[in-house]
Amino acid sequence: MSKLNANSVEMGSLTTTQRNALSSVATGTVIYNSTTATGQIYDGTDWIDFGDNGTKTYSVSPSTSSVNEGSSVTFTVTTGNVPSGTTLYWTTSVISGTVNASDFSDSATSGSFTVTGTIVSGTGTITRTLANDVTTEGSESFQIQIRTGSTSGTVVATSTTVTINDTSIPIITATGGTKLTPGNGFVYHIWTSPGSLSISSGSGSCHLLVVGSGGDGGVCGGGGGGAGGAVYHPSLTLSGPATFPVTVASSPGISPTNNPCGYRNAGSDSSFTSPSGPWSLVGKGGGAGGGADSQHGLSGGCGGGNSYPNATNGGATQPGQSHPGAPGGWTNYGFAGGQNPGSSPGKGGGGTGSAGGTDGGRGHAEGGAAQPFSVFPGPLFTPMPSPWQSAVGPTGKFGGGGGGSPGPGSAEGGGAPGPGGSVVDNTGGGGAGGGSATRGASGVVIIRYPG
Repeated sequence: MSKLNANSVEMGSLTTTQRNALSSVATGTVIYNSTTATGQIYDGTDWIDFGDNGTKTYSVSPSTSSVNEGSSVTFTVTTGNVPSGTTLYWTTSVISGTVNASDFSDSATSGSFTVTGTIVSGTGTITRTLANDVTTEGSESFQIQIRTGSTSGTVVATSTTVTINDTSIPIITATGGTKLTPGNGFVYHIWTSPGSLSISSGSGSCHLLVVGSGGDGGVCGGGGGGAGGAVYHPSLTLSGPATFPVTVASSPGISPTNNPCGYRNAGSDSSFTSPSGPWSLVGKGGGAGGGADSQHGLSGGCGGGNSYPNATNGGATQPGQSHPGAPGGWTNYGFAGGQNPGSSPGKGGGGTGSAGGTDGGRGHAEGGAAQPFSVFPGPLFTPMPSPWQSAVGPTGKFGGGGGGSPGPGSAEGGGAPGPGGSVVDNTGGGGAGGGSATRGASGVVIIRYPG
């Protein structure tokens, strides 16, 4: 490669390409690089220009700290005392999420580049283009690491973090019910009467709550009405264009039977139905409370409380709902009415969160508790009346059972017994039992999706 002449040493002349093609190069090999017009010596790892003081520096910085899917980010590498033409390598380091080959348009997570410039200041660039996929992944982040020798070699520089903005999150465009955009990243629709959700475009994962209407309370020392049963789906995928019918159960209303102390009315069902399939998610109406002496509580989404002294409670039918054909992931909520034959007062109606109360020495039987649905907090829905917001509360309670006669006991959304305290409509609460029992509350359907 080199020749010893009478009065000089003639180094072998190679281009950078020829030099890089050499194999098994011995440490101390000297060449003249005709590409860079410099003498170079191989130090066992790199080719070093004559005059190199041996202290190599490396840095890498991205052109942006965040990048949308479908866009690019360029990483600029700056070197010092690294010969022009040196090959360096890069790898991807995952900081958050599941960054992998599918996130990049070239499906690569590592590679190499060549340093250009001078030994005093060299540069190289790495451009990464993010794939514009249709997979909802959320934000992810990564760094680029610079290595010598190979993609598994020594890391000599690491970039700052770059965040990938997920632009593939489906956004639903829809109308129906009362549509709210409270600024928390979600769109809500709330139905207090029958209607539909009409999706004109898009798709997304939705939270859906369907609550039936509560049953009436029993008259003449009667039991509390059972709340409407509830079904909740935390990840229901809906797509448009399509129209989904919505049924909201109205209050059953107090209407005397032939026996003034007899049964009043059970609640009715609310539903959310697919236009194709079809399938329905159904919140069953609550059972009426038993009235007069020894009337049984009636079964329903949540069961009615029994009268006294020798009656039984109503069972809960909501837990047995299978919603044929509906996408899996839903949960039913419903409990039986209070049961304690042979004792007074009348027993509480069942709620979506617990069974109706039996007395416990308090002189009244409280209605069963309402189940909290935290994604639907009452204060979020400012168009709704303040009594509704207070009954639902910040934890989103729907379906409280009515209290049994006598006394003041009740549950969230359910009626207070005794003189017949009112229930709150569109909560699915059960009516109170008592001398002037109250009606069950109407139901409600609520949905939310990203937007």
